[in-house]
Amino acid sequence: MMNIPVGDADPQHLRAFQRLMGAVDALATLRIRSENTTIDELCAVPVTDEFMNLLAASPTASVELQTYARRVAFGEARWNDIELWANPVPPEVAELKASPRHEWLYCPVAKPTPPAEPVRALTYGSVFRRGEIVGPSDDDDDGDDNNTPRSWLV
Repeated sequence: MMNIPVGDADPQHLRAFQRLMGAVDALATLRIRSENTTIDELCAVPVTDEFMNLLAASPTASVELQTYARRVAFGEARWNDIELWANPVPPEVAELKASPRHEWLYCPVAKPTPPAEPVRALTYGSVFRRGEIVGPSDDDDDGDDNNTPRSWLV
């Protein structure tokens, strides 16, 4: 900034000059930012539900993406959960996530995992494992002589 003796300048002209120099500084800052910005940063497209619908409707869409799009259309799934519930995950998902031109907005929640170790039963040494049958049968008669089906209404 130029040094102007304050006593020699009109206060109105001094304020106008200071505003002008502030604008020049702001312009220089914007020029530096624009030089450091890449084209890919300017063209980043957010991946939204509408974008995924358009991508799935394109003729180049994978079979996996089209299948998941049908599930979304029927209300069975959401685009936000594509990484969790698509089996297999469409190849477009990995491409979109790796692309500098696209901004992946979906953050999947981790799939629930079963407990690492079995739950111990009350008796010492016995172990309950998920899916095993323990205890007496619900059948009144353990013999096979009574094979008549029972109604759940009774």
